[in-house]
Amino acid sequence: MLTFRKVLFPVDLSPRCVEIAPYVASIAHKFEAELVLLHAFLMYEDLPYDSILPLNVSTAYEDAIREQRTTELGNLGRKAFEGLTVTRLVEAGLAADRIVQYAGEHEIDLIVMPTHGYGRFRRFLLGSVTSKVLHDAVCPVWTTVHTEELVESASQNIRNIVCAVDIGSDAIRVIRAARDMASQYGAAVCLVHAVPYPDFGPGATDDRPFQRFLFDTAKERITALQQEAQSDFQTCIDYGSVAAVIRDTALGCDAQLVVIGRGRIQEKLGHIRTNVHAIIRESPCPVLSV
Repeated sequence: MLTFRKVLFPVDLSPRCVEIAPYVASIAHKFEAELVLLHAFLMYEDLPYDSILPLNVSTAYEDAIREQRTTELGNLGRKAFEGLTVTRLVEAGLAADRIVQYAGEHEIDLIVMPTHGYGRFRRFLLGSVTSKVLHDAVCPVWTTVHTEELVESASQNIRNIVCAVDIGSDAIRVIRAARDMASQYGAAVCLVHAVPYPDFGPGATDDRPFQRFLFDTAKERITALQQEAQSDFQTCIDYGSVAAVIRDTALGCDAQLVVIGRGRIQEKLGHIRTNVHAIIRESPCPVLSV
């Protein structure tokens, strides 16, 4: 049974983290989970590249940053997190490394992350921190909608879930995760699978019979997977790119959550071989990757 007793919320103190605090709180309340807020900072991120500080000055500088960030973190989400057991931590180091290390060492069940922040390092944080956490973290990762403006969506209002499945061995685990989430929220689930769209451009051969074969094979396989997973969800199989098919299905189902498997993204060069990042970027609602 997929459940979350200890939730990690990495905080970069950006406006987006402030905005999603009530959303994170609703997840923690739903699962009666302990909530950990973790902020990681780099010692010299605001200093010139070639700055060299004496040891005593360096120590004082770190202490000053830590004190300032601790105050800011202490003020974040006070009202939203009322009634929850909350731990707030400020640590020096690379954000992605500290997130993954803390999650592994403290038996974190879920990491909840915004995928869009503000500030001068925005494009790097989006690409590096979230990507590395998705790649390295063992536990599920719940990411928010990848848009400039936060989409209003409280987790307690999850009514429809889209579960993206391939036809590999990992699909059973993903279907069961979606089933567990549906049970928690009383939601309906739609399984979605993308079949590569035929290319009928100039000089292309007519591959429609082969595409139909792929479609029918996927349908039979997903039926078998549902039997093994002991589920009976609505199924949508469509032609197109994985991210586009999932996006369109989520929009059509008015989904409040997409559940996917990270699969090979955790293997060497896995980000090249999977569609996880594209799915998260294009999804109209939060994505839970397991």
